[in-house]
Amino acid sequence: MKLLRVLVLNLIVASFGFSALAEQRFALLIGNQNYAPGVGALTNPHKDIELVGSSLQQLGFNVVSRKDLRRADIMREVSEFIARLSRGGDGAVGFFYYSGHGVSRPTDRFNYLIPVDVTDMQDLN
Repeated sequence: MKLLRVLVLNLIVASFGFSALAEQRFALLIGNQNYAPGVGALTNPHKDIELVGSSLQQLGFNVVSRKDLRRADIMREVSEFIARLSRGGDGAVGFFYYSGHGVSRPTDRFNYLIPVDVTDMQDLN
């Protein structure tokens, strides 16, 4: 686990470079794992956002972590994240991380995050 944390931290530092360290940094992390049986529960999303969040905080990010969000909650959190970034000015850096179920619609190749209030994957058709 410690090796994984070091690898994640190194990846984040490499991705942002050292010039970004002087800017305002905001992160929104969402970990959805407690899904209905028709979707299937997951075991790692809460651990994932804790690991990523800890690494980002060490880099000076203002981290907001949320667990098991419904669709309305995701929309609200993303809107608030965008507002924080806007208030941060032109040089603000944003980092969004999602761990949970997702789906890609083949007809248009759009990817979607699956909120925990979806009760069955058939609801997505």
